[in-house]
Formats: sequence, structure tokens, C-alpha cells
Amino acid sequence: MRKLASALPAVLLFVGHLSAATVTVTDAGDATNACATTGAGTCTLRDALTYANAHSGSTVAFNIPGAGVHTITPATGYPSLSAPMTIDGFTQPGSSPNTHGPGLGDNSVHRIEIDGTNTNGGGFGAAFTFGAGTDGSIVRGLVINRCPGTAIHIISSASGLVIQGNFLGTGPTGTVASAQTCDVLIDGPPTVTI
Repeated sequence: MRKLASALPAVLLFVGHLSAATVTVTDAGDATNACATTGAGTCTLRDALTYANAHSGSTVAFNIPGAGVHTITPATGYPSLSAPMTIDGFTQPGSSPNTHGPGLGDNSVHRIEIDGTNTNGGGFGAAFTFGAGTDGSIVRGLVINRCPGTAIHIISSASGLVIQGNFLGTGPTGTVASAQTCDVLIDGPPTVTI
């Protein structure tokens, strides 16, 4: 009986750990692969977002092979996001957040660009729509541009989101405009830190 009782907390801890995971984008394409359900193997951003929607608290990381900026051009809008997640473009090798202090200029390096030209579905034509259940989500280290509507849409029932270190409506250097109608649309009274 002692062996069962002592093993039970470890089993419960392991089960709790399964819900949150890191899923890594390894392909700049837009196909749907097994990664959408397994979180492993060849993985597009669409796969990773689908997986993170089903696994609350997941981190979407990037490790796309090759040097320089990787531009992801989804053929259609991404699914509306419904679980808390972190989407971290600074995980791509060669990327780095700004380390300069206030008033010293920006020395960040962005290697993941989302070209939202085709993201015209779902209301406001957003690259990412954070809906109910996404409280506490984080988006950092991305370049999002050319969306026919908005780069990031946050609906009224989502709160506590953090939008940090992104270039919105510009190119990867942050110095050339690649306009969209709106960069961040906050629909209602949610709490968002930008």
C-alpha cells in the first residue's frame, strides 16, 4: 500500500505536465502536418498554433533551418486562439531582444516575419485573434505585416496579454513600413500590456 501511495503524487505531477509543452516551428510553409496533434516532427506555425490551442500553457518556439529572416505567409487566416500560450519569435536562432535601455535605440534582431497578406478571414483580418480562454498569453519577437485588417486582435473576454518586442507594420529591421490597417486591436476592456 505504501508503494501505491508514494507513486501517486509522481503520476499526478506527470499528468499535469502533459498539458503544457513547447512545440517548435521547423518549417516556414503553411501545410498541416502530424505536429498539429503530436507537437513533434515537421511543424509549421499553423501546426504549432493548433497544438497550443489544445494544450493550455504551451510555448510556440522557432527553429527554422537556415540563416536570415524566415518569412511565413499563411494561405488563409490562422485559427482563433482559445488557450493561454506564449508565441516567442526570439527563440529562432540568430534572434535577440533589445538590450539597450530607454532612449538608446533598439538593437533587437528579428528572424521570424509573418506576412499576413492572406489573413483576411475571421472578422478583422487578423494574423492572430486571441479569444476567450487566452488570458495571460504572450506574443514576442515577431515581425507581423501586410495584414488586410490587424496584426493582433484581442477580443473583450481575453485579458492579461503581453505584446512585447514585436515589429508590427514594418519589415524585419523595424525601419521600413509594410503597412496594415491596424497593428493591435483591443476589442472591449481587457487588460493588455504592450
